[in-house]
Amino acid sequence: MSSIITTIEMNHTVAIIGTDSRGELLKVHIQSKTSARLYERVDLNITGSVLKDVKINDTTREMYILTEQKFLKMRVENCGQYTTCETCIGTDAGMDGDPYCGWCTLQRQCTLYSECKMPDVSTRWLAYNTAQCIEITNVDPYNNLPITDTEQQVTVSVEQLPDLLTNMTYECWFGSYVSQATKTNKDLRCVSPPGNRIPPIQQGDDGVAIRLSIYSSETSVSFVDTSFYFYECSTHTSCVSCVDSRWACDWCVFENRCTHVSSTCAGDNEIIITGQNNPALSLAPKGPGSCPQLLAQNTEVLLPNGIERSLQVMTTNLPDQTQITSFECSFDIEGIRQTTTAQRNDDTIMCDMKAYTYTSTDEAELIVKLTIEWTDTSNKPHILDDLFNNNATLYKCGVLKPDCSRCVTARPELECVWCNAMCELRESCTTVEGDWVTHNNNANCPDPVLQGVYPLSGPIEGNTIVSVMGTDIGTGFHTVLNVMIGDQECHLDGLEAYYEIGHSVSCLTQSRVESVVPVSLTVRGGDGTTLQESKGNVNFQYRVPSITSFSPRFGPAAGGTRITINGMALNTGRNIQAFIGDKACIITSPVTETKAVCTCSEGSVGQMEILKMSFDGADKTSEVYTFSDNPVITEVSPTTSIYSGGREMVVRGAHLDTAQMASLVVTVASQITKRSVSSEGPNNIEFVESCAVEGSEFMRCYTPNITSAISSSQSKHTVTFGFIMDGVSDLLTWSEDNNVDLEFFPDPEYDEFENNLYDKMENLLKIKGKLINNAITESEIIIYVGPVRSDVTFIEETALGCILPKEQPPAGDFTGQDKERGLPVVWVVHSNLEFRIGYISYPSANATIAVLAVIGALIFIILVCTVIYLTIRLKRARRDADLLVLKKDLLEDVKKGLSQRKFDILRLTSDVEESGMPFVSHRDYATNMLFIGQEVRPTTTDEEYAEYAMVEEAMMMFSELLGNKNFLLIFIQTLDTRSRSKISVKERQSIASLLTVTMVLNDTLDILTDVLLTLMSQKIKDAQATNRELLLFSKTDSVFEKLLSNWVSLCLYDQLKNHTAYPLFVLYRAIKYRTEQGPIDAVTGQAEFSLNFENLLQETVNFNILTLVVLNREGNVIKEVKVLDVDTISQVKEKILDALHLNKPYSSRPSANQVSLVWHQRKNERLILTDKSIRRLTNKPSPLKTLKDFQVPDRAPVTLVDEGTGQAESCCGPVHQDQENIAHEYFTIQVENRYGGHQDQHLAMEVDSIFTEEGGYCIPTKGSIQHKIPPDKPQPELTTNAMEAESTFTEEGGYCIPTKGSIQQKISHNEPQLELTTNVTDSAQQKQYERETAYEHMSLDNAGLEDEEQDQEGFRDWHLTQKKESFTIEEHRPEQQGSKLCCISLNKQSQWAANKVPFQRVLSSKSVIQEYVDNMFQTILSVESAPKAIKFLFDFFDDQADMYDLKSKDPEIKCAWKNNILPLRFWSNAIKHPDYIFDIQPTPSVEASMDVIGQLFHDAHDTKTDKLGQESSINKFLYSREKTKYQRLVRQYYKGVEESTPVTTQDLNTELQKASQNFTGLFSKLSTLMQLWDLLLVVLKTKDQSDQKHLGCLLQEVKETLSRGNAL
Repeated sequence: MSSIITTIEMNHTVAIIGTDSRGELLKVHIQSKTSARLYERVDLNITGSVLKDVKINDTTREMYILTEQKFLKMRVENCGQYTTCETCIGTDAGMDGDPYCGWCTLQRQCTLYSECKMPDVSTRWLAYNTAQCIEITNVDPYNNLPITDTEQQVTVSVEQLPDLLTNMTYECWFGSYVSQATKTNKDLRCVSPPGNRIPPIQQGDDGVAIRLSIYSSETSVSFVDTSFYFYECSTHTSCVSCVDSRWACDWCVFENRCTHVSSTCAGDNEIIITGQNNPALSLAPKGPGSCPQLLAQNTEVLLPNGIERSLQVMTTNLPDQTQITSFECSFDIEGIRQTTTAQRNDDTIMCDMKAYTYTSTDEAELIVKLTIEWTDTSNKPHILDDLFNNNATLYKCGVLKPDCSRCVTARPELECVWCNAMCELRESCTTVEGDWVTHNNNANCPDPVLQGVYPLSGPIEGNTIVSVMGTDIGTGFHTVLNVMIGDQECHLDGLEAYYEIGHSVSCLTQSRVESVVPVSLTVRGGDGTTLQESKGNVNFQYRVPSITSFSPRFGPAAGGTRITINGMALNTGRNIQAFIGDKACIITSPVTETKAVCTCSEGSVGQMEILKMSFDGADKTSEVYTFSDNPVITEVSPTTSIYSGGREMVVRGAHLDTAQMASLVVTVASQITKRSVSSEGPNNIEFVESCAVEGSEFMRCYTPNITSAISSSQSKHTVTFGFIMDGVSDLLTWSEDNNVDLEFFPDPEYDEFENNLYDKMENLLKIKGKLINNAITESEIIIYVGPVRSDVTFIEETALGCILPKEQPPAGDFTGQDKERGLPVVWVVHSNLEFRIGYISYPSANATIAVLAVIGALIFIILVCTVIYLTIRLKRARRDADLLVLKKDLLEDVKKGLSQRKFDILRLTSDVEESGMPFVSHRDYATNMLFIGQEVRPTTTDEEYAEYAMVEEAMMMFSELLGNKNFLLIFIQTLDTRSRSKISVKERQSIASLLTVTMVLNDTLDILTDVLLTLMSQKIKDAQATNRELLLFSKTDSVFEKLLSNWVSLCLYDQLKNHTAYPLFVLYRAIKYRTEQGPIDAVTGQAEFSLNFENLLQETVNFNILTLVVLNREGNVIKEVKVLDVDTISQVKEKILDALHLNKPYSSRPSANQVSLVWHQRKNERLILTDKSIRRLTNKPSPLKTLKDFQVPDRAPVTLVDEGTGQAESCCGPVHQDQENIAHEYFTIQVENRYGGHQDQHLAMEVDSIFTEEGGYCIPTKGSIQHKIPPDKPQPELTTNAMEAESTFTEEGGYCIPTKGSIQQKISHNEPQLELTTNVTDSAQQKQYERETAYEHMSLDNAGLEDEEQDQEGFRDWHLTQKKESFTIEEHRPEQQGSKLCCISLNKQSQWAANKVPFQRVLSSKSVIQEYVDNMFQTILSVESAPKAIKFLFDFFDDQADMYDLKSKDPEIKCAWKNNILPLRFWSNAIKHPDYIFDIQPTPSVEASMDVIGQLFHDAHDTKTDKLGQESSINKFLYSREKTKYQRLVRQYYKGVEESTPVTTQDLNTELQKASQNFTGLFSKLSTLMQLWDLLLVVLKTKDQSDQKHLGCLLQEVKETLSRGNAL
């Protein structure tokens, strides 16, 4: 015991005891001075002991525990862990329950006493020592009813049933059926459900169970339940099953009927057998033993086939002889009922003579079931129950007994004899008895006749077990005297188990030279003396097998490789085995003369062993087999297919060619299942498809056809998959291990040509259908026009097209068939599916002229229709007038005030030029860009190590290795290619970022660049072979990809700081200013003005612009700030701080939470304004306070003062005096202490305060502070505890502190003291912390609220709207008339008037800041400012594209690479998160607009032209026109960079050296290397042996150096 503390709960003393070493808490109930009991043991999941510093907060019931590793907080009780009444209060009346807990009956929960509603009433709360749980103890009359007895009254007895409040009721719930209950004491009376509310009884069952639960309307909880049953007796068809059932079922013998109402058995002399579970009193026979039935057989009944036999059966409980007219015996033989009549003698039934037969020729004996049936006087048949399974054995002597030996050794009771050269029944033999051979008449069977041997050959070394086969080879093993192979005896010893009577005998050969020799044997006859020699010409061959070759010569270390062995006489011997070294190679198919196939066992990488074969122990060796690296799969694409399969999947990895067998295994949870009563779900069905390995790193597989496992073809189906690669078991679950699913989509449908013929009118053939583009690309679909293949030019969901051949192809289809009509046939080959579309006819020359004439006529008709249409449109002009007016109003609203807003923003941007931009430090930039989202961070100082010199030496060696290009290349490839599935994405990114910092600190970015270029070349080469070029460089999941991203971030820093940062920061400031021009909801972040439609305030908020005059301490004006009267106090403070600090770094300025806003309300009064009222708790929603609530007028004077830990101290805090000197200042009094020193002390004030209902408190300004100690005397230390206040409420808000005579130096001990203290924190450090955590903790403080207790009971704060309302836009339907603007339907004026306001604000905001968006795009995409590193990289991409002729394949490929490098990896992210670059803290409202711009920049680089539709985001429509303009700008930028002066390698290295200098010295080199080393060790431990081999030899020296210093 290491600690103990006690507490009292409900007059029970509980001791909490900590253990010394087991890390447990013991909860002990102290019952008396001498007795206690342990009721719970809590495992703290720690090692070591619990320290004695254990504290319990009796108010909150929280326990604070200090251990050697952790500080823990937990509840003293844990009632929630008990889910039943029995586990909650125990079953031993106070000896096993938790004294804190009790069962709250009506809530059906284990709770504290205080958590149960009205716990003292009745039995609502059962304490831990209650002897009886609440329980249904009885259901009267029974807990089951016949299913036909509906709406019956049932009485339910409930122990510990509590009383309910007035007007509250109990209900009985029979499943989902509700019946009102009437309570009498502890009983509830209710009615069972009607027939249509009773669930049906499943086939094969005789009853159905439902839950009978008691429900309380007071708590709306079913608090106690039991099982209730409905049954059906008629499902039973025999007497025994009826009366043996669980229910009150009786059997009517003569009616052959099971019923729950035996009175309905009304026949004459009816016999009723009462069910054993029928509680009713009855004199009738009862239970299964009373049924008429057969008794058990005494002996086996043998029936020879085709021979007449009778049999006798014993019965019991038969009806009287006079009530039965006949009996019948029957056997069910091979599905056919064979019957005979029977006679009764008391309880014995005699079946008459009958010859029973069966047809099977491969069964010597057949067991058949016996049935006895009797017929009553009404000619109604009845079957006697058979509890003992009476049967007979029907047999044939001649079956499976082809010779004398096997005939006479059959069972004697069968009476089979050898007669007339065949095995017959004794009584059927027609010869004299002396010619018979029986098992005991000492007659000899015929001589043995040999028919063959197995095996046919054996090795010359002997030791082969040879089986000699034939007929009459003895009547037992002891009768075989010898076996001769040639002139040598073949040993019989120990081989009796191989002997088969009469059929074969086995022996062991001796060694002999190569030869073919005869086989013979001798047996002893039945008379015991005759020696019978064998007949027949059978030979055995001695041979010398040899191995000539085998393949493959290598395979994965996991084994499972299929090895083919070639040689001569390989099928020699009986026991043929193969080995690789000492491990078996399992032979999987019969060995032939020249070939054997085996599957090798597991080995270790690099292991080389001799392959050998053993022929009955004689070994023959071959050459060496090598165990290679196991196949590793790193990537599979695509991962979609249609149900019918056939789509090619490209699989990438390493060592793929080491496996001989490669297959794709797809596991489908089948939707087509045969379910039984106990079925637990769908079956898994596996589909296997072979794969083609095309090298060590590449193979192709094809998806299987899974339609047989899919019940519905209308939805997507996700499956798991893996690979069979010899014996590599890890790959079988590849998709699950790598969190990759294979998605199957419904098969496509293609429409045939109308009338089976298409007349060619143009070069483009368009084929229609459904679901065409499901899991397919253009290049994967083949269209045949006759035998000519045509490439697909476009593919859509409902159509695809191709360019037709210029000349008509030959007639027929692509297989050379279907030539009857003399026209080519169009076929579509879609993965595994082939669709015949129809014939195609090319026009002749005359037909072309006719077509032109028709076209001319159509043009004329169209012109006429156009004139008519325009005339009609003119007549409709008036009806559209109102709509045009509305559109005009919209444009006017957008333009209104635009000039003034732009002027304000332009003035704002001029401040940026004067004060500069608040860049983050170089270190913060590197950390933000390289380590965002990672747990690892590089340190700035070196850690202390016990052996510093050794650590430094080892890390310098490691650093030198990283500076080696070859090592670095292997290092990256090993971590990525070989074990990608075993290293998490975060680990790979951390390794890449630490490696980047190391390369910067070593000034080796040029080496890193060279390695990255090498890796990119390899990836481009691999991708072009598999048509996956467009996907390159689009992710950051690998070490290589993250290194590339880091490289771009470092190389762009100079361009960012010198060129593009300014327009980006100006854009941010413009968006911030525009957003703050209107109301912003402090709780939801929604704004009146935003570029993000989803972030708009959806309802109009009326507001006024106020100008606040900001004063310093002396009362001088230092700034005038515009705010809104609907701003919260925190929002006002933030705007004032923004105005005072302009563009200074956010981390160096105070936040709104650190200052208070003081309104100079009157001449001698000040009001501190707060967001929250000082009010009583209420359950009603509570609005945050705004300037309008305090009735702050325009041009009101205000002051900002620093806020300490107490509110009143803020009154005495510093005032921000001017824009040049913003600092923490305090009103202080120099007080000389008794030691002659001086110290700053806060002024002690005594105030008479007047609290207001609105919030805030008033403070004095002059004449309120009186110094009652002479100036020449030492001043005592004054604390804020000296403030004495008498408070009264005021109507204006706040609480008022008078200005005269209110502060006294004395302290009243009788009045409540208002404690006021000051806590001065490091503002810069606090702001840095707030900036770093801004995106993780979007609390109300981040939204500008001062109060942190948002979730306390009674407070549900809101600002502009009480709840977030979604804004819906009417869907535009084609059939509606009217114009359409940005997906907003204008068909009704009222709807447009209601919906135009939010979108109008978006358009207005866009117009205000559009030029700043343009400036940013133009600056970023300026060719002149493009970094040399980017130019070099783009030229590299161009060269690679030319090398593989990718431009002819897809001209967008190299643009896609550049897009993935520049906008995807850097600019889009930088625009969305400007705080990565600048020391700012964007609000959620500003971030929402920046997200739109960032997405626009990304979309502008997207090579795909996505069409906007009804499902598209409104944010997409906002810049739909500008997107085209920006796409042109992107193309011009790429073209300009391509045409600019090439960058030499020397120029690139100079650029990289400058990039390194930007970040040199920011991080500790030694600590960064140690972090990388430690992370590498963790990764290597989880990787396979092959990876360790690649790096182990290179890193071993570093590890040994560290080991010498004991640093690790």
